[in-house]
Amino acid sequence: MLHAIRTALTLSQPAFVEFLKANGLRGRLSRQLLSKVEKGDADFAVAVWEDVVDALLAGGVPAADVAALRPVEPTMLPAPDNTPAFRRSQWQTLADRLPSSRWWRHLGRLTLQVAGKEWETRFDQLQREHDIDPEAVLAEVKRLLELGGTPAGAGTPMPGDRVALEGDESARTARGGRQGLVLFRVRLRNAGTVLWRDRMLYRLGAPVTSELPFVPALVPVPATEPGESCEIFVPCRAQFLRSLAVISYVMVFADCSVCVSGRLQLYVDTQGVRFER
Repeated sequence: MLHAIRTALTLSQPAFVEFLKANGLRGRLSRQLLSKVEKGDADFAVAVWEDVVDALLAGGVPAADVAALRPVEPTMLPAPDNTPAFRRSQWQTLADRLPSSRWWRHLGRLTLQVAGKEWETRFDQLQREHDIDPEAVLAEVKRLLELGGTPAGAGTPMPGDRVALEGDESARTARGGRQGLVLFRVRLRNAGTVLWRDRMLYRLGAPVTSELPFVPALVPVPATEPGESCEIFVPCRAQFLRSLAVISYVMVFADCSVCVSGRLQLYVDTQGVRFER
């Protein structure tokens, strides 16, 4: 485009540079750089393009001829809609890549580095006591996310679907030191008339910050008949700051759409000295 304008003005490259300067171009513009820009081998800085366009307009070149030369201001693209399909695709990508992570392959080493030997030993003990197999949990989450991309995994909320929490709030509260490890034991009762199948608990909000604990984003929910209960284990690393944090989960179908109203809330209070659970 710049070459076409220069050709229309019947100016050589040196004469074109002088033309631009005579019409207000600021700074130095070499013939060599102009030649490279015309060939597409180089580019002007945004400020230089603005000056070139202004100089061309001042020299009488029609605005329609130079409009394409004016640089477009970069803009931030709007965030994608947080739809169930978008959430599922995000977490499916992460779940697919997780097995290749060196930290996933050495969870004990990560726990040791983050929390120390005492908690590494305790956390390993908690998992063994409750028969928690991280590999099996990951495999189930991957299965559900893959299922969520098919018609069979797209659930529809039903009026008779109900969930209730068993036990008092103390069972869902951990008090202790910063970055400590704890395992929440949560019992959910199917208080409705709909069979729970292929469901997960989906964590709301940021995965982790200095003020928020780190817990799994997705926790599989065992198949549960109406009137029956299921037990769910949620491993947690406490937040860094001394504060009271709230972790919120909602129950979702395999496609990450909400299937029942209400939320599960877990509390982590790091204002104490050590965990009491």
